[in-house]
Formats: sequence, C-alpha cells, structure tokens
Amino acid sequence: MKRYLGIIIIGIFLMLSCGKDGNLTSKPGNEGVYWGFFQEGIQTNPAAIKSVEKKVGKKAAMIMWYVGWEKDFPLAACESLSTNGYLPHIVWEAWISNDISSISLQDILNGKYDAYIEKFGEMAALFGKPLMVRWGHEMNGNWYPWSGPRNGFSASNYIKTYQHVHDLTIKSGGSNVIWLWSPNAVSTPNCSSNTFASYYPGDSYVDWIAMDGFNFGASQSWSHWTEFDELFDELYQVLQENFPNKPIMIGEMGTSPSGGKKSRWMENFFRVTKKCYKNIRAWTWFNINKETDWRFDSDKEVFNQFKKGVRDKSILMDGAALATYHKRYIPMENIPTSALKKRPVYQAKRGEEKISKYSPIWGKLEWLTVDKYKELREAGVYLKGPNDIVGKSKIAWNDDELVLFIHVIDDFPFMNSKEDDEIWNGDCIEICLGLNPAAPLNRYSFTNGDYQIGLAYFADEPYVWNWTEDKRTPDIKTELFDKKDESLSMLVRIPWRAFPFKCSPKNGDKLLFNIIYDDSDDASARKTQIVWTGNAEFYHQPKQWGILELGE
Repeated sequence: MKRYLGIIIIGIFLMLSCGKDGNLTSKPGNEGVYWGFFQEGIQTNPAAIKSVEKKVGKKAAMIMWYVGWEKDFPLAACESLSTNGYLPHIVWEAWISNDISSISLQDILNGKYDAYIEKFGEMAALFGKPLMVRWGHEMNGNWYPWSGPRNGFSASNYIKTYQHVHDLTIKSGGSNVIWLWSPNAVSTPNCSSNTFASYYPGDSYVDWIAMDGFNFGASQSWSHWTEFDELFDELYQVLQENFPNKPIMIGEMGTSPSGGKKSRWMENFFRVTKKCYKNIRAWTWFNINKETDWRFDSDKEVFNQFKKGVRDKSILMDGAALATYHKRYIPMENIPTSALKKRPVYQAKRGEEKISKYSPIWGKLEWLTVDKYKELREAGVYLKGPNDIVGKSKIAWNDDELVLFIHVIDDFPFMNSKEDDEIWNGDCIEICLGLNPAAPLNRYSFTNGDYQIGLAYFADEPYVWNWTEDKRTPDIKTELFDKKDESLSMLVRIPWRAFPFKCSPKNGDKLLFNIIYDDSDDASARKTQIVWTGNAEFYHQPKQWGILELGE
C-alpha cells in the first residue's frame, strides 16, 4: 500500500512541478531555446568567438556585452557581429565608467543626456539591422544608480526614465532596437516596496522580458549554494502568468564552483529548462572569472557538461530567427478575450437588512474554497503540518456592508502573536477588495479604491489591520462563533463606509476580490500561504485578483 501511495504522490508532484507553462494563445509552441554568451572584449573579435564555438561544438545566436554612457554606439562591433550571423545584445548602462554617483534618473528625465541618447538612436539607425538593448537592468537590486532602492523605491521615476530613453531612441531613428526589460531573480531588498513587477514600463515599451540570476554558491560571505529552480522559479511563474504576450529569456546567468558541484548545477539547468521551463526562449551565459569563476569552461568536467547541454537539438543558433522571434507574440490588445486566462468569479448574493449567522442567505450560497493540496486530498493523501490548511467562505452583501462567513480547517489552533503590519506572519486571513468597478481590471498596481486588510486573533480577541492605509480599521467587525482545536468559524462584517473610497454598490457590480489564508501552525512565523487566485505577488497586483459579482 505504501508503495502505491508513493507512486500517487510522485505523479502528482511531477504534474505540479512541471505544469508551469499554460497553453496561452499568445505563445508559440516549444520550439527550442536560443543561446548566447558574454566574454570580455569578444564582441570585436570574430576569430575569438569562432574559437569558443569550435570548442563548444555549436554556433551561438547572440553575443552580449556592456556599454556605459561614456561610450558611443558600438557601430563597428554591431556590424561585425551581424555580418557573422550573431544578434548583438547590448546592456546599455546609464553610468560613467561604472561610477554609481555619475548619473541620476532625474538627470536623464531633466534632459541632461538627451543629446547622447539621440546620437545613440541615430547610430542605431545607421546600423540598420536588428539589435537587442537591455536598458536599466536589475532595477530591483540595490547596486545600480538607476535601481529602485537607490531612488527612494520610486517605480514611477524608473518607468518614466525607461520610457524617456526608449522614446527618444526611436524618435532619433532607432526603430530597429529590440527592447529588453530585465529584473533580477531576487529583489534586494526583498520587500513590498521593491517588487519587480511594479517597475514594468508597459507592453508597448518591452519586446522581451529578461531575468538575471547567479548562483554565487559559497564564494561570498553572504551567499549560499542556490539551485536553478530556487533562483528563477518564482520570478518565471509570475512573468508567464502576468505578461503572457512577452517572450522570456535569461538575460545573464552563471554558477560558482564554490560550495557545491558546478557540473551538476549545469546538468540540472539544461534538464529542467527543457522539461519544466518551456517558455524560456533564450539565455546568455556570463562567461568570465569575476566575483567567482562563472566560466562554462572553468574545468574539464564542467565544460564537458556544458558542451553536452548546448549540443542538444533543442538549443538553437540562428541569430536572424532570434531577431524576429518576439514579433510572433500577439500584442496584448490583439488577444481575443476568450484566449486570456479566465478570472475566477464568485457570485455574492444580496441579504436582508441585517445579515446574521442565522440568515437564510447562507444556505443559498456556494462555498469559495481555497485548498492548496486539493489534488493530494482527491488522491486520498492527507498531509499534516503547514500543508493541511483549508479555507472556506461564503459572501453576502446589502447596501450597508459586505459580510463573509469564514470557516478555516487546520490541525493547529488559530493563533497569532504579531501586531500591526506583521500579522501576516502568523495565522491570518487576508482580504483584498477593489471597490472601484470603473477601474481597469488588468491593473498592475493599486489604484484609488483598492485595499488589503488582515484578520487575526489574540487570545480570542479580533484584530483587523488595513495594510493599504497602514492602520487598524475598527469599523470592520468579526464575530467568532465556533472555535475548536482544528477549526474556526466566524462572521466578518465589512461596512462600505470603512474605507475612504466612497462605494455605493448596486446589483450587477463586479468588484475585484481575493482571499488568502496564512498559516503558522505552532511556529513563530508563517509556514505557508494559500491564495484563492494568483500567486505570492497578489498583494500589490490587483491584476491577479478574482471577481466578486454582486447579485440578487
């Protein structure tokens, strides 16, 4: 019996772990991955490139290098690469000689570098053939002058600057530029004010989305060995779910030999990208010895593994095909509504003037159930610990308030020792509400009328926190009427007047809504989180929320 149970679990695990790539209408089929590399000075040395390729056993599709703003457009390098069949990939860095204090976003917005940008665009037009430009990369890190953390976490300033550079380059003739927007795999600092998606400049400004990530291993005092999945999985899933009309690439990557087995990391990279990350269409290897030895030929075993991976037929080498690949993705505005990922909808019903726990309205409503491990339960596998939580709710409304009947099933009593904006780090119920039915459904950030609140209990006393307004909200009331060791039932009353946004709901209104259950079990910090719809980025992206439809 145990043997068959193990087979069930393994089968479900494989379906879950490799079911990342939705069959979205805008994505071509799994047609292989284009590869390229960066190596100091190689962009001007065709013989050196060919020497690397001869050893590897396959031609590269693109060559990447860095251009600071003390340098003009690299016309000679682009001409040489294009002539030899490579797509030029320029990381255009807005600083002078790597001086972090040399250029500010405000300088660029104020027009101080307009002449330089215009000349770059003119020279790109003179080149006349496709080239990739990755401007403002790793903006969610804290190591570049254009980054959010170095500019007061102002996503709007970064976006305005990106758009300014983009528009001025094109206005000057550089319409042959393929634009790459490139967040880092790990946000530093990793906080709500520095989420990578908040820096997205818009579909019309981005041709590819590139994600950067490195396994530093034990090479630095602060680093540890990080497998490919640990580096890229969360970012990748958010990208493909929220930007379905953009091809994804790895802008730059590498692995250290320190702290683990580099050849095994490389083997895993080729294996999992082919099997589980089918929407990654290109990657670039950072092939130098810098902070650590990133090179793919750092030793014989590593190089043999790299050669084996690159020589696979799924790894592509056509620079011309790579140059036009992004055009095969359907622009968001041209995707039929039926092809977009369908939002879940919950039908709330109007109740009587005073909705109580005894109201007949509850018998007319379906449960909205959030269960992360539903597949396992259906297979007869019941897990304990932080994996066992199930949240159920029914929702009614009237002219005065929204009322939720909430039932939580957990193998540990519902408890929380945190306060204020930290209550998510204990047992907590989070509710997201978009009270403005006129706001765009696909908005990437909060607008007027969007709120996130949390409900917790301290020694059976309710505690309600409003993260959007950064304060407690006493108008929201909870009525606890059934609390056992392994379950909790309560009524949550949310008056429409509890928020500054003046909402006058009416029958037929469709409000954005999400509900999330945080579970700490017996620990001092949250162990798991289950979300009705979306992923871990829900708390700043209403685009991920479902729809609460108010009906009779």
